[in-house]
Amino acid sequence: MLIGIHLALFGSNLSNPGISQFDEFLSVDRTLGFLRTGDFLTTYTNCRPCWIKPPLQFYLGALSTKLGLTPVVALRLWSATFAALSLWLVVLLTLRLRPEQPWCAPTAVLFCASSAFFAEFTHRAMLETGYVFFILLAVYGVTRATENSTFWILWAAGCGFGTLQKVPMAWPISLIWMYGLYRSGSLPGLRALLRDKWFRVSLVLNLLLTAAWPMIQTIKYGAIYRRVAPSRWIFRLTTGVESHDGKGLGFNLGWLNWLLTDSWLFWVLTFAILIWVFCNPTLRQETSLWLLAPVVPVLLGFTFGGGPFGEYYILTFMPLVAVVTAILLGKLIQREHLLLLIALFVFLASGKNLAQANLHGADETLFDLRASCDRLSSHLRPGETPLFFAYDDPFSAAFGVLDQPIEICTVGKFPEAGQDYLAVVRLSRLDEIQQRWLGRSEVLETVGRFATVRLDSNRLPQDPGERL
Repeated sequence: MLIGIHLALFGSNLSNPGISQFDEFLSVDRTLGFLRTGDFLTTYTNCRPCWIKPPLQFYLGALSTKLGLTPVVALRLWSATFAALSLWLVVLLTLRLRPEQPWCAPTAVLFCASSAFFAEFTHRAMLETGYVFFILLAVYGVTRATENSTFWILWAAGCGFGTLQKVPMAWPISLIWMYGLYRSGSLPGLRALLRDKWFRVSLVLNLLLTAAWPMIQTIKYGAIYRRVAPSRWIFRLTTGVESHDGKGLGFNLGWLNWLLTDSWLFWVLTFAILIWVFCNPTLRQETSLWLLAPVVPVLLGFTFGGGPFGEYYILTFMPLVAVVTAILLGKLIQREHLLLLIALFVFLASGKNLAQANLHGADETLFDLRASCDRLSSHLRPGETPLFFAYDDPFSAAFGVLDQPIEICTVGKFPEAGQDYLAVVRLSRLDEIQQRWLGRSEVLETVGRFATVRLDSNRLPQDPGERL
C-alpha cells in the first residue's frame, strides 16, 4: 500500500512537467541515439560517441519508445518502475534482517519515501532509481545467500547489471556487506565460498556482466575509451572533471545541507540513534550496522573530491540507511505500532520538499527551445553548421533533435568567422549577437523565447564608401 501511494504521488503523470534538468536532456538524447543510428554498441551524445555512460536504461527507454511511448515518458516509466522495485527490496531486506519485528519494514519504506531526492527521481528521466535498485538487489542477494546459495545469482545480477546501469557501486557496497556477514558468522570464508557451486557460477556471471561493456568499447574504440571512461571518476575524485587549473583535492561539507534538504528529520533521527548505539557496547554488535560502512568513503569523496557531485548522489546509501535506522529504532522501541507513527511523522515532516518534488524545474521546461532546435532541420542549408548560443540555458537541451551535432557557444565563446551558421538564440541576446557578428544575419522565425538566425560569413561593408 505504501509503495502504491508513493507511485501515485511521484510516479504518475510522467509527461508533466516537461524536462528541464541538464541530465534529463542527455538521457533522452542518448536513448534516441540508439534509434537514430541503429548502433546499439555505442552510446551517443549530440551525435558523437560518448564513453562515460553505460547503456542499460537507454536500451529500456529505446524499447519503450519503439513501442509507442514518447521518449520522456519511456524513460520516466523505468525510473518509476525502479523506484517501486527499490522500495520493495527495502521491505524484503528489512524483513530478512529483523524478522521478529515486521513493522520495521513499513517503517523503512516510509523513511526511504521521505527522501525528497528519491521522490524527485522517481519522476525523472535519469538513471538514479535504477542505480539504487541494483545496489539493493546485490545487497539483498548476499543476505539471502547466507541461507540459500542459489541467491548468489541475485548478487551477480545486482553487481553486473548495475555496472550496465551507471557506475559499479554495487560491487564495493556488496563486498563490504559480505565482509560484515563474515565477521558476524553468517557467511563462511572465501575458500568455503569458492567450493560452493552457485557462488562460483554467480562470480563468473558477475565478472562477465561487469566486463561486457568495457570490453566492447575497448574493442571498438581502443585507447580513447580507456583514456576517457575510467579516468572520469579518477578526475572527479582528484582534480575535478570540470577543472582546468588542477585544483586537486578540496574540502567541502556541502553534503550536510544535502541531507537537510533531502529529509531533515530522518537524518537528525538517524544521527541521534547512531550516537545511542555507539554508546551501547551490546548494540555495536548489530550486524546491520555494516550496511553503513560504505557511507564513510562516499562522504569522504564528497568532502575532499574535486567534483562535481550532485546532491542526489546521497541516494547511493539513503535506502540502506533507512533500513538500518528502522531496525535500530525497532531495538529501541518495542511497541511496534509506535514505529509506524514515528515514520509517518518523519514522512510528513518532509511534506514541503516532497510537494515540490514533481514540480522541480516546471517553470523552465524549455519546450520552445526544443521546438526551435527541432525546426532547424527545415531551414538548414548545405554547408551550414547548426549552432546554439547557450548563455542562459543547459546546452544539452539542444541535443537529440538533429541527425548531426549541434555546436555550442557559451559565455565567453563566440563562433569562428569564415563559416556559415544556423543558430538558435534567446531573443534577449539577439541584438548583442547580431552586433558582434561581422557577417550578415537574418532572423528566420521565433518560437516562444527563442529565435532562429542565419549567420552568413560574408562580411558586411563597414562604411558608405565601401558599400558603394
